[in-house]
Amino acid sequence: MARLLDLEMRVVRRLDGLPYPAYLCAMYVMGLEVRAAHAVFMSDRVKALTARTLDLVLAASESEAARPPQPAADILMKDWDQLSSDADEDGPGAYLGVLEAFMTLTAELAGHVRRHSASDMITGGVAEYPTREELLAGPRLVQVAGPGTDVDANEDTFNVKMVRNFEAVAALAGEHYGKHGKCDPAQIRAIVFTEPTTPPDLGPPPPEGWL
Repeated sequence: MARLLDLEMRVVRRLDGLPYPAYLCAMYVMGLEVRAAHAVFMSDRVKALTARTLDLVLAASESEAARPPQPAADILMKDWDQLSSDADEDGPGAYLGVLEAFMTLTAELAGHVRRHSASDMITGGVAEYPTREELLAGPRLVQVAGPGTDVDANEDTFNVKMVRNFEAVAALAGEHYGKHGKCDPAQIRAIVFTEPTTPPDLGPPPPEGWL
Protein backbone atom coordinates (compact mmCIF):
# COMPACT_ATOMS: atom_id res chain seq x y z
CA MET A 1 0.00 0.00 0.00
CA ALA A 2 1.21 3.48 -0.84
CA ARG A 3 2.16 5.89 1.94
CA LEU A 4 0.43 9.25 2.16
CA LEU A 5 3.78 10.99 2.46
CA ASP A 6 4.91 9.40 -0.80
CA LEU A 7 1.76 10.67 -2.53
CA GLU A 8 2.45 14.17 -1.19
CA MET A 9 6.00 14.09 -2.52
CA ARG A 10 4.72 13.09 -5.96
CA VAL A 11 2.65 16.27 -6.01
CA VAL A 12 5.63 18.35 -4.88
CA ARG A 13 7.85 16.90 -7.62
CA ARG A 14 5.21 17.61 -10.24
CA LEU A 15 4.81 21.19 -9.04
CA ASP A 16 8.55 21.78 -8.91
CA GLY A 17 8.86 20.55 -12.49
CA LEU A 18 6.25 22.92 -13.91
CA PRO A 19 7.04 26.15 -15.76
CA TYR A 20 6.18 28.96 -13.38
CA PRO A 21 2.92 30.07 -15.07
CA ALA A 22 1.67 26.47 -15.01
CA TYR A 23 2.76 26.14 -11.38
CA LEU A 24 0.77 29.26 -10.49
CA CYS A 25 -2.24 27.90 -12.35
CA ALA A 26 -2.05 24.66 -10.35
CA MET A 27 -1.50 26.53 -7.08
CA TYR A 28 -4.54 28.66 -7.76
CA VAL A 29 -6.76 25.59 -8.14
CA MET A 30 -5.25 23.88 -5.10
CA GLY A 31 -5.45 27.10 -3.09
CA LEU A 32 -9.17 27.37 -3.77
CA GLU A 33 -9.71 23.85 -2.48
CA VAL A 34 -7.51 24.29 0.58
CA ARG A 35 -9.22 27.57 1.41
CA ALA A 36 -12.66 25.95 1.15
CA ALA A 37 -11.63 23.04 3.39
CA HIS A 38 -10.33 25.37 6.11
CA ALA A 39 -12.93 28.12 5.84
CA VAL A 40 -14.53 26.99 9.10
CA PHE A 41 -11.40 28.07 10.99
CA MET A 42 -10.77 31.32 9.13
CA SER A 43 -11.42 34.72 10.61
CA ASP A 44 -12.84 37.33 8.25
CA ARG A 45 -9.36 38.81 8.11
CA VAL A 46 -7.81 35.56 6.89
CA LYS A 47 -10.61 34.96 4.42
CA ALA A 48 -9.86 38.36 2.91
CA LEU A 49 -6.09 37.77 2.83
CA THR A 50 -6.37 34.34 1.22
CA ALA A 51 -8.84 35.66 -1.37
CA ARG A 52 -6.46 38.51 -2.24
CA THR A 53 -3.58 36.05 -2.50
CA LEU A 54 -5.48 33.85 -4.93
CA ASP A 55 -6.46 36.89 -7.00
CA LEU A 56 -2.78 37.79 -7.33
CA VAL A 57 -1.82 34.19 -8.15
CA LEU A 58 -4.38 34.14 -10.94
CA ALA A 59 -3.23 37.52 -12.27
CA ALA A 60 0.40 36.40 -12.24
CA SER A 61 -0.40 33.12 -13.99
CA GLU A 62 -1.97 35.08 -16.84
CA SER A 63 0.81 37.67 -17.21
CA GLU A 64 3.75 37.33 -19.57
CA ALA A 65 6.26 37.78 -16.73
CA ALA A 66 4.29 35.49 -14.36
CA ARG A 67 4.24 38.38 -11.89
CA PRO A 68 1.34 40.32 -10.36
CA PRO A 69 1.47 44.13 -10.08
CA GLN A 70 4.41 44.70 -7.72
CA PRO A 71 2.74 47.27 -5.43
CA ALA A 72 -0.18 44.93 -4.82
CA ALA A 73 2.15 42.03 -3.97
CA ASP A 74 4.20 44.19 -1.58
CA ILE A 75 1.11 45.51 0.18
CA LEU A 76 -0.31 42.00 0.56
CA MET A 77 3.01 40.75 1.94
CA LYS A 78 2.95 43.47 4.59
CA ASP A 79 -0.59 42.49 5.54
CA TRP A 80 0.42 38.84 5.91
CA ASP A 81 3.43 39.87 8.02
CA GLN A 82 1.11 41.89 10.24
CA LEU A 83 -1.17 38.91 10.70
CA SER A 84 1.81 36.76 11.63
CA SER A 85 3.04 39.27 14.20
CA ASP A 86 -0.41 39.59 15.75
CA ALA A 87 -0.45 35.84 16.46
CA ASP A 88 -4.17 35.78 17.20
CA GLU A 89 -5.23 33.02 14.78
CA ASP A 90 -6.32 29.70 16.22
CA GLY A 91 -6.93 26.39 14.52
CA PRO A 92 -5.62 22.84 14.06
CA GLY A 93 -2.02 22.44 13.04
CA ALA A 94 -2.94 21.79 9.42
CA TYR A 95 -4.75 25.14 9.34
CA LEU A 96 -1.73 27.00 10.65
CA GLY A 97 0.27 25.28 7.92
CA VAL A 98 -2.23 26.63 5.39
CA LEU A 99 -1.55 30.16 6.60
CA GLU A 100 2.18 29.56 6.15
CA ALA A 101 1.58 28.23 2.63
CA PHE A 102 -0.41 31.31 1.62
CA MET A 103 2.18 33.62 3.19
CA THR A 104 4.97 31.84 1.32
CA LEU A 105 3.04 32.00 -1.94
CA THR A 106 2.62 35.74 -1.43
CA ALA A 107 6.35 36.05 -0.71
CA GLU A 108 7.02 34.29 -4.02
CA LEU A 109 4.86 36.80 -5.87
CA ALA A 110 6.57 39.70 -4.11
CA GLY A 111 9.99 38.31 -5.06
CA HIS A 112 11.07 37.73 -1.45
CA VAL A 113 11.69 33.99 -1.82
CA ARG A 114 12.52 31.72 -4.72
CA ARG A 115 9.82 30.55 -7.08
CA HIS A 116 8.12 27.23 -6.25
CA SER A 117 8.86 27.76 -2.52
CA ALA A 118 5.29 26.90 -1.52
CA SER A 119 5.19 23.65 -3.49
CA ASP A 120 5.95 21.49 -0.45
CA MET A 121 3.42 23.31 1.77
CA ILE A 122 0.14 23.40 -0.09
CA THR A 123 -0.65 19.68 0.11
CA GLY A 124 -0.30 19.68 3.89
CA GLY A 125 -3.56 21.57 4.15
CA VAL A 126 -5.41 18.47 2.97
CA ALA A 127 -2.98 15.62 3.72
CA GLU A 128 -2.80 16.55 7.40
CA TYR A 129 -6.44 17.52 7.84
CA PRO A 130 -7.41 15.85 11.15
CA THR A 131 -10.52 14.08 12.29
CA ARG A 132 -12.46 15.09 15.40
CA GLU A 133 -11.24 11.96 17.16
CA GLU A 134 -7.60 12.78 16.42
CA LEU A 135 -7.99 16.30 17.74
CA LEU A 136 -9.42 15.14 21.05
CA ALA A 137 -7.26 12.04 21.55
CA GLY A 138 -4.39 13.96 23.21
CA PRO A 139 -1.82 14.80 24.16
CA ARG A 140 -3.03 17.96 22.43
CA LEU A 141 0.34 19.32 21.30
CA VAL A 142 0.92 16.08 19.39
CA GLN A 143 -2.57 15.30 18.18
CA VAL A 144 -3.68 18.76 17.14
CA ALA A 145 -1.70 18.50 13.92
CA GLY A 146 -3.22 15.19 12.97
CA PRO A 147 -1.37 11.90 12.66
CA GLY A 148 1.21 13.16 10.19
CA THR A 149 1.46 11.79 6.69
CA ASP A 150 3.90 8.88 7.09
CA VAL A 151 0.93 6.50 7.22
CA ASP A 152 -0.72 4.09 4.81
CA ALA A 153 -2.78 5.90 2.19
CA ASN A 154 -6.41 4.95 2.80
CA GLU A 155 -8.07 5.69 -0.52
CA ASP A 156 -11.44 6.23 1.19
CA THR A 157 -10.29 9.21 3.25
CA PHE A 158 -10.64 12.89 2.45
CA ASN A 159 -6.88 13.32 2.85
CA VAL A 160 -5.87 10.78 0.21
CA LYS A 161 -8.63 11.71 -2.23
CA MET A 162 -7.54 15.35 -2.13
CA VAL A 163 -3.83 14.60 -2.52
CA ARG A 164 -4.66 12.38 -5.51
CA ASN A 165 -6.73 15.23 -6.94
CA PHE A 166 -3.87 17.66 -6.41
CA GLU A 167 -1.55 15.40 -8.38
CA ALA A 168 -4.10 15.39 -11.21
CA VAL A 169 -4.30 19.19 -11.07
CA ALA A 170 -0.51 19.53 -11.37
CA ALA A 171 -0.41 17.03 -14.23
CA LEU A 172 -3.16 18.82 -16.17
CA ALA A 173 -1.58 22.22 -15.62
CA GLY A 174 1.65 20.93 -17.15
CA GLU A 175 -0.18 19.23 -20.00
CA HIS A 176 -2.29 22.25 -20.89
CA TYR A 177 0.64 24.65 -20.66
CA GLY A 178 2.77 22.38 -22.81
CA LYS A 179 0.11 22.22 -25.52
CA HIS A 180 -1.23 25.77 -25.45
CA GLY A 181 1.34 27.92 -23.62
CA LYS A 182 -1.29 28.66 -20.99
CA CYS A 183 -3.81 26.83 -18.84
CA ASP A 184 -7.33 27.54 -17.70
CA PRO A 185 -7.71 26.92 -13.93
CA ALA A 186 -11.50 26.86 -14.13
CA GLN A 187 -11.36 24.11 -16.74
CA ILE A 188 -8.81 22.11 -14.74
CA ARG A 189 -10.89 22.43 -11.59
CA ALA A 190 -14.01 21.27 -13.42
CA ILE A 191 -12.18 18.23 -14.80
CA VAL A 192 -10.60 17.11 -11.53
CA PHE A 193 -13.21 18.02 -8.95
CA THR A 194 -16.24 16.47 -10.58
CA GLU A 195 -17.77 15.74 -7.18
CA PRO A 196 -17.51 17.76 -3.98
CA THR A 197 -14.98 16.32 -1.52
CA THR A 198 -16.11 17.18 1.98
CA PRO A 199 -13.57 17.33 4.82
CA PRO A 200 -14.27 15.50 8.08
CA ASP A 201 -16.67 17.23 10.45
CA LEU A 202 -14.55 18.50 13.34
CA GLY A 203 -17.50 19.75 15.33
CA PRO A 204 -17.24 22.77 17.64
CA PRO A 205 -13.82 23.85 18.91
CA PRO A 206 -12.79 22.48 22.31
CA PRO A 207 -13.39 24.90 25.25
CA GLU A 208 -9.66 25.68 25.44
CA GLY A 209 -9.48 26.37 21.71
CA TRP A 210 -7.87 24.36 18.95
CA LEU A 211 -4.33 24.86 20.22
